[in-house]
Amino acid sequence: MKNLILFILFVMFAGLYSLEIGTSFSFRTPRADSIDVTDYEIALEVVTENGYLEIEKELENGQHFFNYEMKAEYSYRFKRKKYHPEYLEQKKMLEKYGESQQVWFDFFMKQNPPEIIETPFSIGLSTRTLEISSRDVKFSEIGLNCKYEYKASQIKFFLFRYISKGNYIVAAKNRWIDNETPEQLLVLTKSLKYKFKPIFDIDYALSYSTMDLKYWEKEVAFRVSADIYFFAVYFRYSLKEFGSVSQVGKMGISVKF
Repeated sequence: MKNLILFILFVMFAGLYSLEIGTSFSFRTPRADSIDVTDYEIALEVVTENGYLEIEKELENGQHFFNYEMKAEYSYRFKRKKYHPEYLEQKKMLEKYGESQQVWFDFFMKQNPPEIIETPFSIGLSTRTLEISSRDVKFSEIGLNCKYEYKASQIKFFLFRYISKGNYIVAAKNRWIDNETPEQLLVLTKSLKYKFKPIFDIDYALSYSTMDLKYWEKEVAFRVSADIYFFAVYFRYSLKEFGSVSQVGKMGISVKF
């Protein structure tokens, strides 16, 4: 199953049209007093519109670890047609007079084609594979999600508008740990990508996942960046509660293509 998920991830990445490549790093004091070498984490990151890849080398308490995360999502947004105000009247005339009205109706539609409007609803397929060796976290997952985008444009107060806007996602996923029998998860997520003009970008996601509606695992991903020409300097924070808590804050620099 892991190989299948990796293949799906590769197919999703193959169609990318925007790309950001960066490196991030962090240092910290070892937890063990007997270790005098500074712990560190250094990572290579690849970010696209619908995908993310991170390859990380970590030194913790004198031991080396290799971590990676790869995820991608494909979404289909529902659309609707908005017709000209006179469309229904022209449609009635066509039904009433038949072929004699067809030429005029075709001319009217050519001059007034329907406007395609994207709705706030979408459905999608998401895949992910994750390994954090230092925390003994290793799994692959795939699932379907339903997304609603709330723009909060009617909220006047900036703080409330910012807190409320974003994507609200409900997902049903299968997760494989070491290729064992998959476990079924319900995942609830609130995410937002927001640009503070002219240079700052904020991207965050808060997720809760559960198998039994009793015990919930939390995951937080937060990134704020400042754009400087083709480069971006950013701070990234992540927290994962998959049995063992992994919490990381990093500074990084990236280049956009």
